[in-house]
Amino acid sequence: MMLTQLEATLTELRSEGLVEIKTAFDMDFTSNHHVQNGYNNLLQLLSDMGFRYGTYLWDPAYKGLDDYIWESLLRKQLSM
Repeated sequence: MMLTQLEATLTELRSEGLVEIKTAFDMDFTSNHHVQNGYNNLLQLLSDMGFRYGTYLWDPAYKGLDDYIWESLLRKQLSM
């Protein structure tokens, strides 16, 4: 697992009181096994470290959360 730096950072954040983490993987985590592996490794790390966690989901027509947000903003702007 290549999450050594992340684990060190999470350890520090936990010592500052962080208890819950939300992930926002690209939506292809549902179909791309490489992304799924990274997602599963991260969830395992969070679980092993005792964090509560969840995952933000959005319309899979938009790969990334940034794509989804930009499209939503564009639609709002066009409707004004």
